[in-house]
Amino acid sequence: MFNWLAEKYIDNKLISKAIKNLQVEFSPEHKKSLEHAVGLAYYFYAQSENESAKKIAETMSIFLFNGNYDYWTWIESALALHARIARIEGDIETHKKLVDIIWGAFEIGDETKQRINKKIFIRTLKGGDIGFDKVTACMEDGDTISEVNYRFSCLRKMILIREVGASETYPIEQAEKDIED
Repeated sequence: MFNWLAEKYIDNKLISKAIKNLQVEFSPEHKKSLEHAVGLAYYFYAQSENESAKKIAETMSIFLFNGNYDYWTWIESALALHARIARIEGDIETHKKLVDIIWGAFEIGDETKQRINKKIFIRTLKGGDIGFDKVTACMEDGDTISEVNYRFSCLRKMILIREVGASETYPIEQAEKDIED
């Protein structure tokens, strides 16, 4: 997968460098490489390069939840992006499978841990911690780099919310509108 991307983006030095780094370090046990891979996938998605975004997301979709949410958050973001692209392409079966994998993470561990983690996730679906306020603050401060980082963080959260079902307080329609904006 990274070879395909490396060939496609050989003329773009910045992307080419990021891909080369991933070729060396990418692993489900290497949190920073998961974060970089997700960042690159979402960058491609934001640039309407869905094929490239999908390649990365598909690769990460094979990783299973290992009980560590610090790693899972990045894999979950890749699963959500993969689900979104699958749904847009009309592949509802793949979309459903990926959403089931996301929800399946809450079936692992003891009952108390499952209940707590599911409660946190449901709170996320309500849209309260998306981070629009941080984007606005960065814009007001003229901090473009942080603004871009927060925008990508917001995009990841909105896509996750939209693809797994949203909530009454932050419905699918609102998530979709915010993603498009």
